[in-house]
Amino acid sequence: MGVECAYSFWDLYKAAFGQDAPEEYKQKFFSMSQNKRNREVAQWAEKANWQLDRRLGTDGEIYLAFAPVFT
Repeated sequence: MGVECAYSFWDLYKAAFGQDAPEEYKQKFFSMSQNKRNREVAQWAEKANWQLDRRLGTDGEIYLAFAPVFT
């Protein structure tokens, strides 16, 4: 398992903003399109100084893997 599998969206959110995501935001996040989620995750990663890696899913969608550092 890669290091990126050890972190959730909410771990990244907390690293970026220093607090847990509000429940209302969590619900909204999962109703977003994949492209919109990717944009949010990219902004969080930049703010938290985490690394990103683009991954192609079996469904043809691009997903962003994230971790403080990929090893």
